[in-house]
Amino acid sequence: MSQPRDRIREKLKMSFIFNGLDSKELEVVVSAMEEKHFKTNDAVINQGDEGNDLYVIETGTLSCSRRFVPRNHELLGQGSGAQVPQGLPAGRGLR
Repeated sequence: MSQPRDRIREKLKMSFIFNGLDSKELEVVVSAMEEKHFKTNDAVINQGDEGNDLYVIETGTLSCSRRFVPRNHELLGQGSGAQVPQGLPAGRGLR
């Protein structure tokens, strides 16, 4: 059985996002990754989580869905660009 880093490396080489990297660049990416295992029906990503992770699926399937909020919500403010409307915490956007 191959080692996790070898499997990650081979999977990344098949991805259009990573297949243009030279071997040194690829090793930087591989060294930053870790292998994780999930069971059937495990939540991998939950809506609202920070997007700090990238998942590469070796085997199996993944379903993605989104919960929609009702359209009758209160407008907390308006703004554009780097403006933060009054009443909104920094780092949050408008929907």
